Amino acid sequence: MTNLSGQGLVDFSLWSSFYLTHYVKYLIFMIFDIKFFLDKGLVMSAGRTPAAKNYMFIQ
Repeated sequence: MTNLSGQGLVDFSLWSSFYLTHYVKYLIFMIFDIKFFLDKGLVMSAGRTPAAKNYMFIQ
């Protein structure tokens, strides 16, 4: 019984650490993607919408 529970604990810790690293990596990539998308989106919308054009013109 002790061997089985120990093995299970090791498996769980390995799995959780694996999952956590992947989750953190995914979060970082998501943040970078959102930042990149926002930058691109702002640039794109600035070129399209008249309000943004006026704002850019005033600036």
